[in-house]
Amino acid sequence: MLSTRTCRNGGDQHGWDTKRSESRVERFDQPLPVRMGGDSRQTHCRRSPKKCCLSQVRRLNLFVGGGMGKTERLIETVDVILKKASWKRADGKVASVRTQRYSKEVMHETCRRLHRLGYLIENIESINPKHIEAIVKSWHSDGLSNKTMQNQYSRLKIFVNSWLGKNGLVREGGVINYLEGVDESSLKVKTYTDETKSWSGNGLDVKVWLERARLIDSRFHCMLLMGLAFGLRKKEMLMISPWKSDKVEHLSIDGSVAKNGRHRTIPLEGTYGQFQRQVLDHVKKEVKRGETLGWPNRTLKQNENRYYKYMQAIGATKYESGVTGHGLRAEFAENQAMLMGLIPPSLGGDKKQMTKKAREEITLAVSNRMGHGRVSVLGAYYGTFRSMPEKKTGIGERVGTFVVSEDDVCHVHAWPTITPGPSGEYRKLSTEEKSELEIVLVVEREEGPIQKMSVEEFDKSDEFSEKSKDRLKRLFEKVGL
Repeated sequence: MLSTRTCRNGGDQHGWDTKRSESRVERFDQPLPVRMGGDSRQTHCRRSPKKCCLSQVRRLNLFVGGGMGKTERLIETVDVILKKASWKRADGKVASVRTQRYSKEVMHETCRRLHRLGYLIENIESINPKHIEAIVKSWHSDGLSNKTMQNQYSRLKIFVNSWLGKNGLVREGGVINYLEGVDESSLKVKTYTDETKSWSGNGLDVKVWLERARLIDSRFHCMLLMGLAFGLRKKEMLMISPWKSDKVEHLSIDGSVAKNGRHRTIPLEGTYGQFQRQVLDHVKKEVKRGETLGWPNRTLKQNENRYYKYMQAIGATKYESGVTGHGLRAEFAENQAMLMGLIPPSLGGDKKQMTKKAREEITLAVSNRMGHGRVSVLGAYYGTFRSMPEKKTGIGERVGTFVVSEDDVCHVHAWPTITPGPSGEYRKLSTEEKSELEIVLVVEREEGPIQKMSVEEFDKSDEFSEKSKDRLKRLFEKVGL
């Protein structure tokens, strides 16, 4: 092997990691032909047998796989642009750490994807329309979800069209522009939920689960309390300063803490406001003045990791219990709606319970308290009031509704009518009662006629997914069938 001077850092006099090079060279079946003579092709400089020529070492490192590769060089050019532009939002405000990190992750993966596809550009300035088309098509062929494709496309468009200055290179209108022959309806992103995401709605006793959190860590317990009482996001739980945010009659979420820099206030009103006050006073006992709720002397990323670790410890994961930390935010949304007199769709609410104007006023108020400001966003938290078919003679009263596809719903009608008890729960029907019951399913499609069918016809149909059939079974269990 090469005889080079070893520096303190483990490399040669030029800083190259010769040990790394040697280990890689030894993997070859045949040793490299290293010349020790004095001609112009020698590996060592003539002036000193112990001094290695920098260019020759670089050549050796590249030969055995060391040094910076093409992908790394492409990523380096991306990072130069990100450093200059990713910190600033379109409205001139500072972008959140999470947004900056996501932009970086998307663009780094884009670089690696381009090279995997065979487009070996080494400077992001060289990106052109054929590269964008190849990226989008590979997303689709790899089976990325519609939501993921939409998010990554948005980041890519901002980077290329705005930050890189190649306006119009990434087309407006989304990924459908690059996927010829693909049905546009298959690329729709679902923006509403068809079932409750809240902890209570999924059968969890919130008090019991909060006690689990308290036994693990007192600050973690306080975070979940704030999530339940005020509908805070995870980042807001970690970064809020309880003493500073407490304005007696409302909680103030500062723009530096809130998502997208959107400042909001959450009023403490009525009986629920008393609960919020108790939570806030309890949390302030745990946190010193001027401190944030997150664990002290740690970065946001470290606090996020610790938060996720504790969520797994109490079993609050989608896999173990069917809920996540964000479910407390959904719980807050449902609670706020019901306190204002609206039963949300996720809990069985019908649009006929009040006028459209009244529903939208309540939904907008809840949306503002959650930091959104749009009625449509609440569909992701507690569903939407979709059009219901009129009651038809002979099919009985509607006892429930579930989603069978993104645009279609199924209403379950029963005769004689099944009614819940005073507590709102249905009793389990006897075998005799079930035998006398007539169940009719009414499938309402966004486009097309209303279709009536029996449970047996629905169950045997290949048109409906297994997930839809499972939803029907869960509905039956809920109403005592």
